[in-house]
Order: sequence, then structure tokens, then C-alpha cells
Amino acid sequence: GNNMPSFDVSLPLNVTTQYGAHAHLVCRVQDVANKSVSWVRKRDGHLLTVDTDTFIGDGRFQVHHPANSDIWTLHLRAVRGSDAGKYECQVSSEPKLSLVYQLNIVVPQVEIRGAPDIYVMAGSGVALHCVISGLIETPPYIFWYHKTERIAGSALEESRMFEGSKEAAALASSVLNVPPATPDFAGNYSCGPPSLQPASVTLHVLNGEQPAAMQHGKNG
Repeated sequence: GNNMPSFDVSLPLNVTTQYGAHAHLVCRVQDVANKSVSWVRKRDGHLLTVDTDTFIGDGRFQVHHPANSDIWTLHLRAVRGSDAGKYECQVSSEPKLSLVYQLNIVVPQVEIRGAPDIYVMAGSGVALHCVISGLIETPPYIFWYHKTERIAGSALEESRMFEGSKEAAALASSVLNVPPATPDFAGNYSCGPPSLQPASVTLHVLNGEQPAAMQHGKNG
């Protein structure tokens, strides 16, 4: 018919994505006829896509348009903090139609309990606890490193999604059991999922007397 194109405004216009994950902005245009559908990044006016063509050198952006469908989804892989902001879906009708989407990026926190320094007597085992909070989606795994070597067999032990208010906040944790310590086990340990800045801790293996630093550390 001769209907003007129109947007499906029931689709989410406010999208929250976790740092390092993939974002999807879904634009549905009814009665598009032979008009072009574009995606534009508002902060700098950069034209990202027109129909199924990409106009930005950043390979993380792509548009997905199933043949004969009325949907143009902007896919953004491995989102960074700087990707947050407004994006506009535009239709090349006269007058031009546009619909603004807001993309929010959440950056979870990674921490090792007891950081920055943990003291252990030689011959005692120790468990290091890595906790990631503020997750929207559970990471597939958590890596542990000793100095720069990845520790095999250390993985995501537990992840709990807490369905709270509108924002689901999740906690994931992993425990690394360090065997009865010898000086070889001392040094820097770090943990984190592949897409986030890792947390680290220094493990000190003590022989004999407890140093003043250890007692001081206990008191704050």
C-alpha cells in the first residue's frame, strides 16, 4: 500500500550490555517499501550501516537483516565503555524518520579477597578467592595465573544470578587451592574472565617467624 514507514516502538530502546559482551539494537520498520534503513552513532554522527552495508572501519559493527524481513539489527561485538551512548535507526523517507536507542555499558568488578598481600606459613595450604560482582551475564570461565603462567584446571567454581529489581546483578566466584606452600608458590596471582581487567594478589610464603607486616596487615 501507500502507507508511510513506521517504527515498532515496542522493541527495547534502552539496552544494557556487559563490558566485553555483545550488544544488539533491534530496529523494526513496518511498510519500509524501497526506502533505506541506516544506523548512526549520535555522539559523532558517524554513519555505521546502510541497509546491509557497513560504513565504519571498526569491524565490531555489523548489521543483521534477514532476507525479506522488516528487521535491521545493529550488532556490536566486544563492547567497550566508549561504546555507551545513543544510536539512531533512520529511514530514508521524506521526511526522514529516526528512532533513538540508548546503549548502557556495565563494567563488573573483579577482586581477590585479602588483596593486595596474603601471608602464608611455609607448609600451609591456602585458598585464594576470586569474586566478580555486578555481572549481567555469567562469564564462561575465570582464568587464574601465577606470575604470567596460566594455571591449568582452575575454572569457574560457582556463579549465582541474583534476580533483583530490574537490573539482575550476578556474582561469580572461583577458588584456587594453592598446595602446601613452598617459596616456589610465592609471587603474584591474578584471576578474571577473558574480557575483564584481572585482579591480582601477592602471596608471601614465610619461614618461621611472622613478620610485623603480617600482624600489621591483620589490623588494617
